[in-house]
This record gives sequence, C-alpha cells and structure tokens, in this order.
Amino acid sequence: MLLQLLLLLLLLLLLLLLLLLLLLLLLLLLLLLLLLLLLLLLLLLLLLLLLLLLLLLLLLLLLLLLQQLLQLIPLLLLLLLLLLLLLLLLLLLLLLLLLLLLLQLLLLLLLLLLLLLLLLLLILLLLLLLLLLL
Repeated sequence: MLLQLLLLLLLLLLLLLLLLLLLLLLLLLLLLLLLLLLLLLLLLLLLLLLLLLLLLLLLLLLLLLLQQLLQLIPLLLLLLLLLLLLLLLLLLLLLLLLLLLLLQLLLLLLLLLLLLLLLLLLILLLLLLLLLLL
C-alpha cells in the first residue's frame, strides 16, 4: 500500500514536470518565432539600405558625369562620406543579423534538448505506470 502511494506520488510529480517542460517548450517556440520575425524585419531593412546605397552610388556617378569638378568637390566629399556611413550601417546590420541567427541556433539546440528530456520523462512515466499496474 505504501509503495503504491509512493509510486502515485512519483507519478504526479513526473506529470507536473512534464507539464512544466511542455510550457517551457511552448515559450521557446514563441521566442523562436519572434526571433524569426525580427530576422525577417532586419533583412528587409538591409535590403532597403542596399537599395539606398545603390541609389546614392548612381547619384554619385551622375554627378561625376555632369561635373565641373572644381565646383562639385565639396558635394562629392559629402556624398562619399554619406556612402561610407551607409556602408558602416550595412555592416552593423549584417553583424546583428549574424548574431540573431546564432541566437536562433542556440535556441533550437535548447529546444532539441528539452524535447529529449520530455521523451525521457515520458518513458519514465510509462515505466512507472507499468509498475503501478503490476
């Protein structure tokens, strides 16, 4: 009788742990989805910046073609500075993108680990149930 009571208690504990793990998995999946969304937004921003960069380069080329060089030197310098700034921003964005991807990979690994733990817990639960039935 006492053994059966202990087994039932253990079963209850395991079920609670299982529930907790499932909640954690759900949370992790939500986090992954959010990260994916953020990644997509960043990619969009990156594409927009690239487009802007191309447009600025085109403008610079046009100015070079139309130039009377002595009058346009300050403007050209300004444009070059702007281009440099834009490139720097692009680099930063790429770095952020890389970081996000890394974070997503880590989260996926954690998710896999949790799933494995869940599987182990389920096996343990089944064994316990079998013990109870005997």
